[in-house]
Amino acid sequence: VKIIYNNDFANGMTTSIQRGIYAANGNGFMICLGDVPFITSQEYRKLYTFFEEQRRINEACICIAEYKNQKGNPVIFSSFYKKQILDHTNMEGCKDIVQANKENVFVVEMVSENILKDIDTLEDYNDAISS
Repeated sequence: VKIIYNNDFANGMTTSIQRGIYAANGNGFMICLGDVPFITSQEYRKLYTFFEEQRRINEACICIAEYKNQKGNPVIFSSFYKKQILDHTNMEGCKDIVQANKENVFVVEMVSENILKDIDTLEDYNDAISS
């Protein structure tokens, strides 16, 4: 594990993604949000395994977790997109890159709604654990 500190975090989520991508190597980059804490190791493994299988077929693949037709997180970008992510100027994340490359997007159907449980407040947390 290598911890990367983002001094520019106040400028938007994309700066954190870019810092991590810049420091990383490998076949792809799994973008995981810190406020989606209920995803299990089995769910991460399922997404990663799907990505590795898909990457053998399409080196420009993007794999997105989905539950009951709702897209969530994490998302895995092939390393094909490294430069595009590093040059990205929308500070709200990489949805624009996903939209611009729809032909390379593959959905991984997840077995739980954990990928959708975004926890920003105590109320969000209480709602998530009661459902």
